[in-house]
Amino acid sequence: KSPLTPNTVEISRHSGMDRRNPDCRDANNLRHPWSLGSGDPCRNDGDTLNSTALPLTPPIRQAQDRLLQRGEWRVTLPSELEWEKAARGELVGAIFPWGNSPDINQANYGYEIGDTSVVGCFPPNSYGLHDMVGNVWEWTRSLWGFDYPYLLDDLHREDLKAGNDKSRVVRGGSGDSARDVARCAVRGRGEPGSRGNYFGGFRVVLLCSAPVL
Repeated sequence: KSPLTPNTVEISRHSGMDRRNPDCRDANNLRHPWSLGSGDPCRNDGDTLNSTALPLTPPIRQAQDRLLQRGEWRVTLPSELEWEKAARGELVGAIFPWGNSPDINQANYGYEIGDTSVVGCFPPNSYGLHDMVGNVWEWTRSLWGFDYPYLLDDLHREDLKAGNDKSRVVRGGSGDSARDVARCAVRGRGEPGSRGNYFGGFRVVLLCSAPVL
């Protein structure tokens, strides 16, 4: 049988915009700020990302290849429903990924650091995910302009062919967000071409609807 579970969503542990090699961290300052124009030598390349994203043992790698080739797995941005579930982890209804009380030692928000921070220097949530709030706003594939929450079969919210003039939902707040913005339930929006020091993070999901092999 395949080690992959059908009807599941797997989400990446870190935000793609800010993924860093942990070995490059400054041991004396784990919150070392950086920016897109800094030329920081610790920024990872694709090989490093690929080597740390999944435990690619031969059986899992072969099963993944089969599912991707047959279209039974999709690699995409999370919907905002998937993002919010991932942000809270096992803490159903929690305000923040770590609980209900604000804590600047859990995430980069409130302009405490003054820039984006090294991904992974704050504790993960109960799902093992880092920086689900604060640091940078993260894209979802959901379109802005509809009621929320919405039904899973509402295809209008998941139109991947929507034009670049259609705003998408962004989640999580950022390093310059106040604490009432950097939380699990807050929704923002942006057009696909939007960029900024605190805007444009993303993490991918693997959507698996395949039968067990």
